[in-house]
Amino acid sequence: MCDALRSRQIGTRAFEILERSNVRVCAVDDELVQGAMALLHETCGIRTEPSGALAMGAVLGGAVGSEHSRVWVIACGGNV
Repeated sequence: MCDALRSRQIGTRAFEILERSNVRVCAVDDELVQGAMALLHETCGIRTEPSGALAMGAVLGGAVGSEHSRVWVIACGGNV
């Protein structure tokens, strides 16, 4: 569903930055992405593309954010 994020490999510079930043990787299923898209539209009036709602889907699914009292999500929808 999040085809805009499909990549065969990450660039060397980007990989170095991510490695130093202690980034954690998680998987988010399509249902969570769809739920995130609907929530953002209904509550904020933001129409996102699936890839743009992925971070919100991760939060809704509990994959990220539970260890923090405040979580910020960047959502976009350039192709919607």
